[in-house]
Order: sequence, then structure tokens, then C-alpha cells
Amino acid sequence: MICTKNLVESDLPEFVSLLTTLDAQIKDSIPYINSLQEKFGEISRDDGMSYLETKCHLFLEYLIDVAYLMLIKMDGKSLADYSCVERLVRTRTILEKIRPIDKKLTYQIDKLIKMASIESLKGDVHPLSFKPNVDDLITKEGASSDEDENDVLKEKESIQQVYVPPKVTAVPYDDDDPLSKKEKRLQKSKKQLLSKSLLEDLRTEYSEAPEEISSRRNSKRARIQEKEEERRCFEEDNLRRLTLTKKDKKNLKELNSLDEAVKIGSFHGVDEDDSSGGEEPYRAKKKKGKFQKKFKKRMQRKKK
Repeated sequence: MICTKNLVESDLPEFVSLLTTLDAQIKDSIPYINSLQEKFGEISRDDGMSYLETKCHLFLEYLIDVAYLMLIKMDGKSLADYSCVERLVRTRTILEKIRPIDKKLTYQIDKLIKMASIESLKGDVHPLSFKPNVDDLITKEGASSDEDENDVLKEKESIQQVYVPPKVTAVPYDDDDPLSKKEKRLQKSKKQLLSKSLLEDLRTEYSEAPEEISSRRNSKRARIQEKEEERRCFEEDNLRRLTLTKKDKKNLKELNSLDEAVKIGSFHGVDEDDSSGGEEPYRAKKKKGKFQKKFKKRMQRKKK
């Protein structure tokens, strides 16, 4: 009981201030309510929007429940026995959910209010009157007609004039530039050097990073070297040359290309004129055709 008394005493000043504010607002709203009651019989709601009428009914129901809730609290009764709280929650939820509809109908509602406020506009308002008015575009078409005529005259004048071809400046073809070819060859040779396994060995040998133990190695190169070493030892021991098969020649060629890929004198770069490190590149001899051989024999017969 003492706790309830202390609670009432603490809320009493706030209650008095709110009651005073409510009394002032009620006195201010009485004239508007009286004028609305006088116009209520004159206003026809048949051509109005049913959405706005439904919304007004929801607001009215909400205000009635709020006033009833305040009355219950003033009497000090419990709210558990009254259903006004549930109705307030339901009405508030509906008002929150219809906000997207308000945004969609804002333009139509504003236009209705504007037309109702104009006294010169009388008569029935048809729903098709809210569509875009084509007559409003007449002034714009009239103003732009002069510009269209000027454009037509300019087009006619341009047709009568003599055609002058556009000036095109000559641009050199860069693909045949020898410098670009050298650069391309240099880039290609650098890529080949970087892709060799020898660079990996040199990198691991001279790098300051800790050495990683791995079983990975260039198995193909090692296999070719081992086979070549066995062949060389056999030839030295038996004093006899072994004939090389096509496969052996191919393996030797690959091994030589791997050994000559990086040279000590040209490791940091490749010569611009020659991508093979100063040596002439290998060029396969072209076999003479049958026609050339026959032609040569004929010439020899004629000389005899």
C-alpha cells in the first residue's frame, strides 16, 4: 500500500501537466468539430475514395479506444478485464501495414484535394480527368515548331553544298618495325629462360632463404643425362661407337637446349640482335626437291 501511494505521488505532477494539455487541446478542437458537424449533411461521400473513408474509420476507432483506456487508468482498474488493449494493437497494426498504399495513392489524393479547393471547377469529376492532358503539350509543340523549321532549312542548305571529304592523316604501320620485332623476340627468349628448371636450381643455391628439402626434380632431364652417361661409359670401355636412334638424337637435342638455355656471360639479359646468346641459331637444311634435281641433270646433258 505504501509503495502504491509513493508511485501515485511520483506520477501526480506529470499527470496534472498532461491533463492540462489535454484540456487545452479539447477546447481548441471543439470549433472544428462543430463546423464539421454542420457540413456533414451537405457533403456527399458517394464519389469519394473508399480507402480514405476506411482510414478515417480506423482513426476514429483508435481514438475511441485510447479515450476509453485513459478512463480505465484514471479509475485505477486493471486492464486484464478489458479488450480495448487488443483492439488498439490490431488497429495500430493495420495503420502500419497500409503505409505503402498511402505512398502509391499520394498523387491521386493530392490532385483530388487540389480540385476540391478550386471554386471555379464545378460539376461531376470523372475518373478519366486524372489522366495526362494532351492539350498541355500544345504550347511546347508551338514553341518547338520554329526550331523544327530552322533545322529543315539547315538540312536543305547542307544538301546543296559541295561535298568535301574528311581529311585523314596518314599513320605508320607499327607492326613492321624492326625494333618491335626485337623486343618481341627478347621477351620470348626471357620467358623461355624463366621457364627452365636450371633457374630453379640457381635460385635455391644463391637464395638467402632457408632451403626446403623436397623430392621433386626434373625427372626427364635426369633420365636423359643418366642414359647418356651409361652410353658414354660403354663406348669408352669397349672402344666402340654405338649407333644413335631417332629417339636418342631427340633426347640429346633436348638436353643440349636445356644446357645452352642459360649462359654465364648472358645470364642477366639476352642480346637484342640475337636471342641465342651470340651463337648462330640452328637452321635445318632444306632438302632439294625432285624438280630441282631433274632440272640440274638436264642442264648437265645440254653442256655435254
